[in-house]
Amino acid sequence: MTEAALIRVIAVLILIICMILAAAWLVRRLGLAGTSRQASSLRLLGSLGLGPRHRIAIIEADGTRLVVGLHPNGINLLHTFPPSGKPSESITSEEAPASSTAGTFKDALGRAQPPSTPQ
Repeated sequence: MTEAALIRVIAVLILIICMILAAAWLVRRLGLAGTSRQASSLRLLGSLGLGPRHRIAIIEADGTRLVVGLHPNGINLLHTFPPSGKPSESITSEEAPASSTAGTFKDALGRAQPPSTPQ
């Protein structure tokens, strides 16, 4: 094989690899890649940062909404809402009702925080 033919083969291989990468990027960018069935049963509806390493999130799993606390040492379940009959929709802070769960959440947050010591 001559030097010119070898350069041509390498150039074509590089072109084909670039085309494959561009096609993969385009498919992901346009959202044409299908999601797995298992991933569709779990959704993040919203989250709120409480500090640099602590968050609260509302997750929907099979229609049941879970309020979880996320921290460096793991995840804690704070509250569970029963399944709703309607399709899932995101909850914003304006839409969140001030229900009897506010006391429960406050208690759970108080238990999660270490007691402050006077100095």
